[in-house]
Amino acid sequence: MKHKFLNLILIFVLFFSITSCSKHKSISTITENQNQNPSSKFIKQDTYNFIVPKSDNPNGIKVIYDLNNGFKFYSTATLENLVLKPEANPTKIASTFLGWYSDIECKIPFNFKKEIKKETTVYAGYETDYKEISNLISDNILKTSVKVISTFTESTLGGQTYESIGSGVIIAQTSNYYYCLTNNHVIYKPEKYKYEEYKIYDCFNNAYTGIIAYADSNYDLALMYFNKIPDDGKTTDTLDTITFTSNMPNEKDTVITVGNPKRVMNTITYGSYVSLDEFNSDEESKIKSDIKFSVIDHTAKINDGSSGSMLLDSNLRLIGINFASKVSASNEYLYSYAIPYYKVIEFIQNYEKQSPTN
Repeated sequence: MKHKFLNLILIFVLFFSITSCSKHKSISTITENQNQNPSSKFIKQDTYNFIVPKSDNPNGIKVIYDLNNGFKFYSTATLENLVLKPEANPTKIASTFLGWYSDIECKIPFNFKKEIKKETTVYAGYETDYKEISNLISDNILKTSVKVISTFTESTLGGQTYESIGSGVIIAQTSNYYYCLTNNHVIYKPEKYKYEEYKIYDCFNNAYTGIIAYADSNYDLALMYFNKIPDDGKTTDTLDTITFTSNMPNEKDTVITVGNPKRVMNTITYGSYVSLDEFNSDEESKIKSDIKFSVIDHTAKINDGSSGSMLLDSNLRLIGINFASKVSASNEYLYSYAIPYYKVIEFIQNYEKQSPTN
């Protein structure tokens, strides 16, 4: 944690750095709620229609068609234990389909004439135009990104001030309000402070007054809402809402973060998905971030102010909310942590249960 004194005001930029002594265990298989594909009426979740071939052997060997665009479809091998090739090609944003492959890295073309003897996955391969991806992020995704500043004071007369800066992502809207997600540790008010103020800034740097709708330290998530009209009363550009994925990415798949590290707004970083890892919060942090479930490890670099920022797959769908990073004993960056999309949806479902009218 970093502390900086300025004109007798304590400014605290909140962001976890988990040291290398933390205990983590790699999770190599699909875990927890990921298979259940949870849904929510409050958010947008991606849908994709793709017809996979139906074999003449419905009880045959299982075949998984991994479209590498956030979706997987299932079928079976034929009576001859052959995998049928789909008639249509899958699609992926800003990408050209190259063919079907037998490995995750999409280097070995799949042989549809070869008999299989066990459950088999066929992977769709693409060539992605990352310049176009960056343009799409600038034109669309940035309109879902926000900066969250939480300010706490000891009394109405002033005194010590505590400021927490994080990022967020807009996930829903009504006729009058936008709803955004950030981390609970970004908006958490320590006991010694009596007054709080939350300011939300959109990608155009318009300021809004934020209100907490729901928060839970067990997810390290907070749902906030703000009026569509900025505090200055001026009309602003229309913001947008992010779309959630329906599946976790594969190992080494490209992931993207959009947030406000080091107070630099609209920062985009690229990296790779690593794995799902068990996670245990340290004792000092548990009051505001008490995560006990498996989280996403990835290599898209984040920094102070990135807490609550979006983690996207290469199809620009939300796969997680960033909340921490791991550093070495010498304080060198190793990788980043994000709350998986299905845990985010679970958090939203809990909110919907206690606020059925929303």
